[in-house]
Amino acid sequence: MWQLEVRSLLRDLELWRETVDRHVLVFREPDSEDIAAVLAYRDLLPGYSNSGFFVYALAVDARFRRKGYGTTVLAAALESFSCKCPGCRVTWLVHQDNEPCIALSERFGVAAEPSSEHPDYLVLSTTV
Repeated sequence: MWQLEVRSLLRDLELWRETVDRHVLVFREPDSEDIAAVLAYRDLLPGYSNSGFFVYALAVDARFRRKGYGTTVLAAALESFSCKCPGCRVTWLVHQDNEPCIALSERFGVAAEPSSEHPDYLVLSTTV
């Protein structure tokens, strides 16, 4: 996951709509049309039970950062994944300099490990 701007992420997801089998969770500011955060993920090996999920983007709009949206988004996503596929793995990559996302993940008990394929990134993985 990267520190992305929400509008940029939504634009990119629209461009990828035809080529990537993905799901998007959009969180709005209460009593507003403003999009506060977006989380995009895909199923790993769709159609197979217990295969898991790969989160490839989490973005919180700059106006809403440090207000608990990242925590709310990740908690909602992990709960949703757990309901869809109990015991599945959820995996994501985080740039090693993305301290806010690493700290957020650690609050959920997810430890980061170096990625063997992408040296500038850490792999985070948990069972739901």
